[in-house]
Amino acid sequence: MPAACRGPPIRSRNERVAAQLVPRSRYAAAVKDVVVLAALLLSFATLVTTHVVIAVRLVWRVKPRYRGLIALMVPPLAPVWAHGNRWRRLCWTWVGAVAVYALCLALAAI
Repeated sequence: MPAACRGPPIRSRNERVAAQLVPRSRYAAAVKDVVVLAALLLSFATLVTTHVVIAVRLVWRVKPRYRGLIALMVPPLAPVWAHGNRWRRLCWTWVGAVAVYALCLALAAI
């Protein structure tokens, strides 16, 4: 029997299931990208907001007042000085936001 007369090749159940999963894996990748992007934006917004709050509080409440301006220019000093002034929640919020942001950047690069 010539090849043109034969029907489609018979595929096993595993091959059929694998063929059906291809569109779903593309969908899953798109959903992953959206979730990582949302987490990236949220963590960056949290980081910037917390950083500005720490800097403003340093200017208003702590002497010498120039620490707030320095904290804006040298970001790692903000949580250090916040921790030293017993603003633990702000300090750990800043550190957590940086950690989540770095994790999201790593996931986005994959």
